[in-house]
Amino acid sequence: NKNIWDYLNHRAFLTRVASKIQPIRHPQNMRYAHIDLATQSLAGVAICHLAGSQLIEGLVKDGEPFSEYRLVVEYDFILTICAGQNKPINIGKIQKFFFWLRDMCGFRFGLITADMWQSEMPLQELEARQFEVDKLSIDKDKSVYTAWRAGFEEHRIRLHRNEQMIREAENLLEMDKKFDHPPDGSKDTTDAAAGAYYNAVNSDEKISLVSQNPPSVYSAQQIQQFEAEGPPVEIPLPAKGYTRSKVFKV
Repeated sequence: NKNIWDYLNHRAFLTRVASKIQPIRHPQNMRYAHIDLATQSLAGVAICHLAGSQLIEGLVKDGEPFSEYRLVVEYDFILTICAGQNKPINIGKIQKFFFWLRDMCGFRFGLITADMWQSEMPLQELEARQFEVDKLSIDKDKSVYTAWRAGFEEHRIRLHRNEQMIREAENLLEMDKKFDHPPDGSKDTTDAAAGAYYNAVNSDEKISLVSQNPPSVYSAQQIQQFEAEGPPVEIPLPAKGYTRSKVFKV
C-alpha cells in the first residue's frame, strides 16, 4: 500500500545538512500549494516557492515604457494522480504527503489551497494540523491563469516538467470568463500548477523578495566588464626610474 512519496526520487529534492533533512532548493523559503481534487479521473497537486526576482524590461503602462523587478517562481512538484482500476483516488494520501513533506523533510508551507469541489474536509484536516489553508476557485474568473501566463511570457517560471501538464496547457481554451479544456480533455494538473503560482506571487513573502536578485554565476562577458573597471582607489607610481618594489619596499 504505497504512499505518494514512494514513487519519488528523494535525492532529486532532499539533502541532509548537519543530520537534518531539508529541501535542496531554497530550504528557508515558504512553499505554496494548490490541490485540484478528484476521485475517479485525475487529481493535480502542485507545490512551488518564491526564488527571488528579476528585472523585466519593455513593460508598458498608460502608453509609457517602464521596467520593474518581478517575482521568480520555482516549482518543487507538479504531480498528476490517477485513480486505480478498482479504487478511487485516495484523498487521505494527498493529505499525508503534505504531512510528510513538513514533518519529515523540512518543507515550510505558507498556504495550501484547494478548489471548491469536495475540499471542505481535506482542508479542515490540514488546518487541524497547523497548515494555513483556503479555498481557491480557478474557474471563477481568468485572473489565476492570466497571472500564470504572464510568468511564462516573462521567463519567471522554473518549471518541474510534467508531461500531462504540458498536454493540458497546449489545449487550454480561453473563453470569455475563464480558461477551459476541450470536451474530451482535462485541466486538473494545469489548475494545480496555476493555483500554486497564484498563491506564491500573492503571498506576504513577496515583499521581501521584490528586489534586485543578481546571479550567483556570472558569464565570461560580465567578468570581463568587471575586470575592465578600475579599482576604487588608484595609487599613481612615480616617474620612470622607480619600480613597484622600490615604491612599496617589497
